[in-house]
Amino acid sequence: MRFTRHARNRLRFFRLSVDDISALVWADAGWISQDESGNIEVTGFIRGHCVTAVLAGDEPDLVITIIGERGRRP
Repeated sequence: MRFTRHARNRLRFFRLSVDDISALVWADAGWISQDESGNIEVTGFIRGHCVTAVLAGDEPDLVITIIGERGRRP
């Protein structure tokens, strides 16, 4: 799994690890959807907080960004 610079910055902001996001993406318990640009959104819970990983639609192993709960840090 690869991460853009922006996604790595978001990892640091939310105090998450690459392993946290990898587990979220590969877990069967998350929700998977697609945004209007065709990117894949995987949403689940990490340490009790809702987190969404946005992956490139044409490169599903590339994490573009990470979205957390309204500024709350998991």
